[in-house]
Amino acid sequence: MLRQQILFQRETIRLSNRDRYQKAMDYKSCKGTLIPIRSESLFFFPYRALSVIIISTNRYLSRWKMDYRVDDKQLNASVFLSFVKKIWPGNYDAERTHNALSKTLNITAYDGAELVGCLRILSDGYYFGTITELLVLPEYQNKGVGSKLLQLAKANTPTMLYFGSQPGVEGFYEKNGCKKGMQSYTIEKKRK
Repeated sequence: MLRQQILFQRETIRLSNRDRYQKAMDYKSCKGTLIPIRSESLFFFPYRALSVIIISTNRYLSRWKMDYRVDDKQLNASVFLSFVKKIWPGNYDAERTHNALSKTLNITAYDGAELVGCLRILSDGYYFGTITELLVLPEYQNKGVGSKLLQLAKANTPTMLYFGSQPGVEGFYEKNGCKKGMQSYTIEKKRK
């Protein structure tokens, strides 16, 4: 049975998100019949065993149903910090994080209840705006999450946006219609 489940998972991983979802829905509708896992291997198993596999593949199935929120008022410091620590490990103050989140326009991406992407805009509302960060969990990168967050930022910013880029990801911004501007500089200050 385990070998059959592994073969099914290998097959579904090769499918596109929509195809994977459709295949799972087709399998769900079989109700107790024998289902071929891979046509060339002729493995079969009863529908009841499939429920375990569908649960384990829900993470893959839900990716194309990402929930995007503009001006996410439900984003709190604890959710944001657990997300950020997966990308930038460190010790962050929850109260200061709460204050920082309250001063920015937060555009978020959720896969179910899990925060997987966040873009924050700091703006004076008239002259100046900047993207303070655009963060996407590593396992969700190169899947369109960052591009969608950037599109939502363009559509919802009150001002022109100025921002810097980490070395090596400039192509991402150019691909998404951002124009290269002036060189940026930093004045570093230790966090208290």
